[in-house]
Amino acid sequence: MFVRYRTLYWWQSGALLAGALLPLFWSMLYLLEVNLYSYLEPMPLNLPVMNLALVFVLLYVKMAKIVPVARELVIEGMSDSVIVLDSEDRIVDMNAAAQRLMNAASNFIGQPINEVWSDWSTWVNLPRDQTKIGKEIVLDQKGEQRTYDLRVSPLTSWQGYLVSRIVVIRDITARKRGEEEIRKFKTISDRAGYGSAMCDIEGTLIYINESFAQMHGYTAEELMGKHISVLHNEAQIKDVNALHEKLMERGDYTAEELWHKRKDNTVFPTLMNGTLIQNEEGIPHFVAITAVNITERKQAEDRIKQQLEEKEVLLREIHHRVKNNLQIVSSLLSLQSRYIKDKRDLEMLKESQNRIRSMALIHEKLYYSENLANIDSREYIQTLVHSLFQSYGVSMSRISLQLNVEDVSLDIDTAIPCGLIINELVSNSLKHAFPERKGEICVGLHTVNGDIELVVSDNGIGIPEDVDFSDTQSLGLHLVSVLAEGQLRGEITLSRTKGTEFRITFSEPT
Repeated sequence: MFVRYRTLYWWQSGALLAGALLPLFWSMLYLLEVNLYSYLEPMPLNLPVMNLALVFVLLYVKMAKIVPVARELVIEGMSDSVIVLDSEDRIVDMNAAAQRLMNAASNFIGQPINEVWSDWSTWVNLPRDQTKIGKEIVLDQKGEQRTYDLRVSPLTSWQGYLVSRIVVIRDITARKRGEEEIRKFKTISDRAGYGSAMCDIEGTLIYINESFAQMHGYTAEELMGKHISVLHNEAQIKDVNALHEKLMERGDYTAEELWHKRKDNTVFPTLMNGTLIQNEEGIPHFVAITAVNITERKQAEDRIKQQLEEKEVLLREIHHRVKNNLQIVSSLLSLQSRYIKDKRDLEMLKESQNRIRSMALIHEKLYYSENLANIDSREYIQTLVHSLFQSYGVSMSRISLQLNVEDVSLDIDTAIPCGLIINELVSNSLKHAFPERKGEICVGLHTVNGDIELVVSDNGIGIPEDVDFSDTQSLGLHLVSVLAEGQLRGEITLSRTKGTEFRITFSEPT
């Protein structure tokens, strides 16, 4: 016995045993008429030896302080209410938590508990035997109904007689509310067609509905009590931890995709929702999750993605073939121009070639573009205008080019008319605006108040005042008017203040 105790308890036990056994030893010597010293009578020494042993225990090894210290550190420090009753159900002792629960004062000590606590007799009918009692009670505490677990344990003497009872009352309101949340969650999830589960804050599964279990190839009984990590492999744990951190930070997450592992180690995608359940103090207690197997949806998405990729390849091929066909037409016109001697007819063929080239350029840009629906207007306009300079053999040292093009996205139905308009106006400037002189051509495309504005201008000699561009014999200007007002459904204005400026405003494509 002494080996298991600390030194202090060893001294306490040794001193008490010495005080009890030494008088017994001397009494036996006296009865046996054994006298070690003829001048020493052992019997009168019994009482002093016992007293010295008691004094040693009380003062040196602090036996008198053990019980008060234990009570102060253990009983008074408990959050549970502790009440000690004697065999007549009178209060012998109670800790501070019990006094707060009963609104009691210290003068309750020694009084029957059913007299000082009127509700006691309605909760507990204490038998006269050694029966243990355990039940739940509801108390009104500061206007709030709180649930307590009441336990009564008997203490008996070595003969087996009842000498006292220990009453422990624990507040289980938070637990009961958590159980109610679990009950509600079970009621809803059992009727739902999706998988749902609940785990404690450490990740141990405490509830699984059949849909959730079957989804993973288990039964609900197999998963109960296991850690949620059994539903994921090592490659998925990183995503699981990230989702858990998000849950602890925000309190919930919605529609998160997460891969799960079945019992046979196959994997499948799920759509997850999670909610953190807290007690009234805001301490997390449980995590409720729902999971939907989205394997079929992912397969459908993969099929759609594959179909879109196939259509994208087909559309690129169409743009490529249209571009090639337009280049063939342009090459045929170029071959035909070698047999034409009339300068006017030759000029008309060149203009037609430039128009075809402007349309072919759009299909070429779309063919190489990542976005088949829209075209990069800045790159397209820059390439188009430079090709016109080369077509007419104009050096940029004589006629400079100023591009002010924003990153405006144009679909093919808008890009083709815009390209033809730029082709006609820039060609007209290159041919007529600068007879034997230097100058500048400006092309701009930008958004204004939700609309798109296309501006082509030059600082050349300008269009004569008596020329109406909307009613002219020039095919180019007539084509500009038709494309701007007819196909783009925009407005076109002409300014002759400083050379020539065409300003076309139209709505953004939807």
